[in-house]
Amino acid sequence: MRIAPDGTQSVLGRTSELNGRPWIPNGLALSARAGLLIANMGEDGGIWSLAPEGTVEPFLVSVNNTALPATNFVLSDSRGRLWISVSTRQWPISKAFYPENASDGFIIRVTEDGRADIVADHLIFANELRLDAEERWLYVAETFAGRISRFEVQPDATLGERQTFAELPEHSYPDGLCFDAVGHLWVASIVSNRILRVAPDATSEIVVEEFDRDYVENFRIKWERRALERADVVNPASRILKNPTSLAFGTDDQTVYVGSLGGDSLVTFPSSVAGLPMQAVEALRLYLPA
Repeated sequence: MRIAPDGTQSVLGRTSELNGRPWIPNGLALSARAGLLIANMGEDGGIWSLAPEGTVEPFLVSVNNTALPATNFVLSDSRGRLWISVSTRQWPISKAFYPENASDGFIIRVTEDGRADIVADHLIFANELRLDAEERWLYVAETFAGRISRFEVQPDATLGERQTFAELPEHSYPDGLCFDAVGHLWVASIVSNRILRVAPDATSEIVVEEFDRDYVENFRIKWERRALERADVVNPASRILKNPTSLAFGTDDQTVYVGSLGGDSLVTFPSSVAGLPMQAVEALRLYLPA
């Protein structure tokens, strides 16, 4: 869906199944090489390209001759490389909500010439990825570890060892990430229904939240009993945030836009700072009205 500045909406694609299985579009990125790329969180997984006329084609569905499972997120950098997160190799993905099963998430790098490799492994439910302004560090939300990890991007586009950048406050389950213009990392947390801002020194503050203690406690009890279901994550107790999963800054003001698992609209609120400008991608013009 494309939402114009005046709020009108236009559909770019209507695919609901691939190979007879549900197609669940999740993360997306604009690539100068391949246009609009979409991560499929459905069982078939992979990264798919959406053409301007609405057709969906496979872009990356296997790595090292192994089919990709449910794929979470795709990020394009200034050099045309892609960074992709896979939360877990298991299906359904809810199996990876628990510590004994959780450390099988990984990150894929696709180079400018199209070579794909796994460059980080054994992550605890790897979720959204972001690069800092200099593209020196790649940050990843490890949702069920309650932490943000980062990797130093080497000159050859390999990644250094995992570093824990920030352990988040209790009941924080990081999902979506984005940077502001002064180097702070913003984090959307499901379950606790909160947005956090993490400073370069890893200290964090809660910017906004709709914390429901009964809901969070029920989630914890079910988690300890290994009885969580998808509905426990999707259906929130909050009125507005509804389990926020993604956030981004507007390009012309200091507005934050928030998407959520349990909502059917975008939530917005003003920020005291602007966001880190996104890389201008020529491919965007293909998807704009004539």
